[in-house]
Amino acid sequence: MTHNALVTDLALAVLAAIVVLILTPGVAIAAMIAILVLFGCMASFVLDSRRRSSRGSRPQTTSGRATARRRPRARR
Repeated sequence: MTHNALVTDLALAVLAAIVVLILTPGVAIAAMIAILVLFGCMASFVLDSRRRSSRGSRPQTTSGRATARRRPRARR
């Protein structure tokens, strides 16, 4: 992510936290909502890291085709 995207995400998160604290009838309700959001973020992070690790295990490709290894030349 770029720096601007991170700042935008942080600003939206702070704004959402303020709105939740103002609109909920108590801090306990806001805490339960925050815990649910944290679980959602954690699940998203885990799924994203699993996708990235499975992509990394595939062989390197060039223009959609797998590259073949060349035999080393015999020394003369």
